[in-house]
Amino acid sequence: MFEVCPSQLPTSLGGGRTGSPFDDDSIPMWGNQHHSPREVVMRILSKGQLKELVLYSPQHIARLEKAGKFPRRVQLGPNRVGWVEEEVLDWLEERLNARSQR
Repeated sequence: MFEVCPSQLPTSLGGGRTGSPFDDDSIPMWGNQHHSPREVVMRILSKGQLKELVLYSPQHIARLEKAGKFPRRVQLGPNRVGWVEEEVLDWLEERLNARSQR
């Protein structure tokens, strides 16, 4: 079962919202619910949401993906792609950890 749990996101990306589950163009958000350990919590980021987090151009992201240096996009439909939030956040965390080791 896939549910969205935005409580740990910045407000600009839907964090902590408890309004309508269809407030933006991402998959529906159901507010701050408690999840059992067996449930998978996943959020798919749109291109705009990804750009807010990563601050790279779409062209540079595509180059990094092709080189295997960035999480691969998920084809959601014929004209829609997204990125798994957890994979992107893990990628960012790797960058932060590498910075502190220099």
